Amino acid sequence: MKSIVEYQDLVALSQYDKESGKLDLNSWEIMEDATSRNRLFKSGLVTSGGLVTPLGLKQVKAMEDSLKELSKGIAFERRTKGDPKAIFERPPIRKWYHINAGGSKRLYTDDNLAIFMSKFPIKTLPYPNAKFVADIKSWLREWMDGIVVEVTPTLYQLISFTSPGLVWLTGKELSVAIQDRYCYYLQDKLWNLKFFSKGEDGIIHVRTPPYKRKDTKAFVMPFAVSDRLKPEALK
Repeated sequence: MKSIVEYQDLVALSQYDKESGKLDLNSWEIMEDATSRNRLFKSGLVTSGGLVTPLGLKQVKAMEDSLKELSKGIAFERRTKGDPKAIFERPPIRKWYHINAGGSKRLYTDDNLAIFMSKFPIKTLPYPNAKFVADIKSWLREWMDGIVVEVTPTLYQLISFTSPGLVWLTGKELSVAIQDRYCYYLQDKLWNLKFFSKGEDGIIHVRTPPYKRKDTKAFVMPFAVSDRLKPEALK
């Protein structure tokens, strides 16, 4: 029988208080998804009073064992493939905006990802920064300028259950991380895409064949990771 428990439920479960053995079911910081509470009850992982059951403790132990490996980084091919819709449906839920980028071009963004599309799957708002919108063509030129290096998904890393999953893109003596939710969404929407980086702190270009500058379909902001937390293979 298919489990009714979702990933965000397990993230909440992992934050139970080890001293009391209870999960604070009334904490909005822990229970980011209000529907998690009912799923945890129905699955037998917690009682109505928040006490984590033996089954729940077993689940947490399995998660902690898995995290030991994932925090070090595993080959990208070994990851559990993510849901492209998680970008809209799984906490943290972000607001999405649209910007008219000239002609028929419309840019959709949540400030971490910006993608050119003719139609977006969810309702969006006009971008609130009027100066940025007015200067969008200049911003696009700035993002596009400079030399880029192709980088490919190499490692998957999960530092903690309350931090985003990371996909490490590597190239010539270069490694940058992006949130996994953006990687999965882009791979679902853009055929045969490739990533290109302007450097560890530079915005990442996403292109489709034949991968020229004009074939840039999206931009992704890199996710900052301290040297201490980087996968050993990249240090």
